[in-house]
Amino acid sequence: MPRGDQERDAAPPMLDMTARALVIATLIGLLLAADTLLAVMVAIALGGVYGVVCFGINKRQRREGAGESRTVQDGRRGLW
Repeated sequence: MPRGDQERDAAPPMLDMTARALVIATLIGLLLAADTLLAVMVAIALGGVYGVVCFGINKRQRREGAGESRTVQDGRRGLW
């Protein structure tokens, strides 16, 4: 039974995403097994930097008035 084009085209990206997720999970597991304290410190440091950057960008956007795009605003008003 032949598969349709959509099924055939969807398989490689799904396999790629699954493979990447397994590689990431394996690397995190190995890092935790090798040096738990270092892994926790790195996670806290990276999370902190990410939080500071996100907070700074959000604050700047609010200050400069960079809100939602016009498309989003039109969609909220029902102007599709």
